[in-house]
Amino acid sequence: RPIFLSFPSLILLSILSISPQTSTFGGSSGEPRNWASPVRHVDDILAAATWARAELKGKVDGTRLALWGSSLAGGHALVAGARLAPPPSAVVSQVPHLSGPAAARAGMAARGLGGTLRLGRAAVLDLARGLMGFPPVFIKVAGGPGDLAFMQLAAEELSAYFAKHPATYAGGWRNQVRARFALEIGRYSPMSSVPALTCPALLVVAENDSVCPPSLAADAVASSPGKSVSVHTLKGAGHFDVYAGPAFEEAVAVEGDFLAKVLGA
Repeated sequence: RPIFLSFPSLILLSILSISPQTSTFGGSSGEPRNWASPVRHVDDILAAATWARAELKGKVDGTRLALWGSSLAGGHALVAGARLAPPPSAVVSQVPHLSGPAAARAGMAARGLGGTLRLGRAAVLDLARGLMGFPPVFIKVAGGPGDLAFMQLAAEELSAYFAKHPATYAGGWRNQVRARFALEIGRYSPMSSVPALTCPALLVVAENDSVCPPSLAADAVASSPGKSVSVHTLKGAGHFDVYAGPAFEEAVAVEGDFLAKVLGA
């Protein structure tokens, strides 16, 4: 869910995740459970930012609002930043999902034809069951080679994925997501929103990211108006390294410096 870090009369920083109305994960409410949807996520982020500006007026400076997101939410930060009115002052997008087609191609290469057909069958079945009012079809969020999972990861990456999780899951979180997510994510390309961004944006990418290809960041920079988008590359880092250790410390330092400069904090 969104977390607001507020500094009186200075800055409102919205840390983007998945809000309770649309996540249906862990301790959040809502049915059906474990429904991930970029469209629903972005709508909730916009509502949260609009609410904060109105309801916290006088307590924080709503004219200096930054959007921050990581991985899938890194893409959300770009999309929400382009749609929010008035625009935010800054956007930080960390190891972001930028292109649905690129993600689909990478997924097909990892799964092979057989695995891709299994995933597509599960996604269509989940969509059909939802239309008929039947219970959802779930797949793993993350799994190893050969697993029916949204992210099919090598053993080292899978270990890194779970290493960033808490010892106890809030609300009984489970490693599963509605299979229809595979249909929506392939059409979701946040980099198409970059030309509409009117504020400075920082993309922090991991050099060895196999989940969200870092090479796409250059295309995002090229499409930005007035070259307002900059990129910092975490050398030798993978997608999940950004949450702990040296890559985390480097990302935090770079992002903090960027926000301090843009927001005058």
